[in-house]
Order: sequence, then structure tokens, then C-alpha cells
Amino acid sequence: MSGVGSLKERLRKVVLDTGLLVEYIVRKSNYREFLKELLSAAGEGEIELYVSPVTVAEVYYIASRIYSAAGLPNPDDEALRFATWVHRKFSVVEMTFDLLIKAGELKRGLRLAFPDCFVIASAELVRGSALFKKVEREMQPVMKQLKQHNVLFADEIMARE
Repeated sequence: MSGVGSLKERLRKVVLDTGLLVEYIVRKSNYREFLKELLSAAGEGEIELYVSPVTVAEVYYIASRIYSAAGLPNPDDEALRFATWVHRKFSVVEMTFDLLIKAGELKRGLRLAFPDCFVIASAELVRGSALFKKVEREMQPVMKQLKQHNVLFADEIMARE
């Protein structure tokens, strides 16, 4: 078990970050099984999975780079397929004025990358938790505030089990 069991016990709504989502297309990723378990739990109605609208765009861009580096003949087509799959599998939080202002407030207060602020803001709007792959360097100085914003990290969850 890769930690999804303990996640399901605590959460009902989870907003995933791009860094974690793109691990799904990396066949040998340590996070792939974790993501499969999340999707299975969502399919069974045990949790609800979301992405921010910015995440969908970022998924397309990063997937295209991954597919290109892997030498696939049509990396943009593959990236579009993956982004479309993400858009269909996950509920996309609506890009509202409230989301924009909340992301701006988080950017001002936490000084994180805007896509990360959109993930956290989206989680707050759906009253869920933001789920990132791991603690990024820019997050380290604001870890206490991130915990207050209900931010979780897949590597910490996976390490518990």
C-alpha cells in the first residue's frame, strides 16, 4: 500500500499538483501506484479528486516536454491526450474571481510559484487539501503556513505506510 488508505481516512477532497500528476506517465515512477490508488478510491466514491485550471495547462506543457525527451514522434499529440484525460478524470475547479484573488493572496503571503498558489487556492475553495509530490525548496521556509492551509505531500504519505 502506498499511503492512499491513510489519506482516505482523513480526506474527502484532494486537489493534485502538476508535479504529482505527471508522474503518472513515467512508467517506473515511485508515485505511479499511489496515483492509481487515488484514482481507484475516486472511482469508488471514497474521495473526490480535483485539479486547478492552471494545472491542466501545466500538465500539457510538462507532458509534452517529457514525451519529447522520451523521443516520441508526436509529443504534443500525446501531451494533449494526457491533458484531456486529466480534464476528464478530475474535476477542474472553476476559474472564478474568488479563485484568482485567493491565489493572489497566497502568492503575496507565501511567495510560492503561481501554479502552486492556484492548487492551494483551489483546495481551499472546495474545502479540501492540496496534494503535492514533495516539499519543494521554495516551500521549506513556509512549511508551518502550508500545514495551516491543509497542504499535504505524497512522499510523506507514502513513507508512513
